[in-house]
Amino acid sequence: MTSCVSPRFIKLGEELRQMSKLAMISGSSSGIGFEIARILGGMGYDLAISGASDKIHDAKTELEKIGVAVYAFQADAA
Repeated sequence: MTSCVSPRFIKLGEELRQMSKLAMISGSSSGIGFEIARILGGMGYDLAISGASDKIHDAKTELEKIGVAVYAFQADAA
């Protein structure tokens, strides 16, 4: 039986599977937000983290040890 799926669509699916996953977590300087970022990083997600204090930069340094890309933004989301 022949497939009715376009080869172009199959190629797109292959490209999407090769893309990295990115998780965005606010309040990631410490506590629950940091732990969620740590868990998702351990699952292979690249991380975009934010926090209101300067501690966000320390969190970035610590999370980079997992081996994923970490993008830190110091901002107050309240």
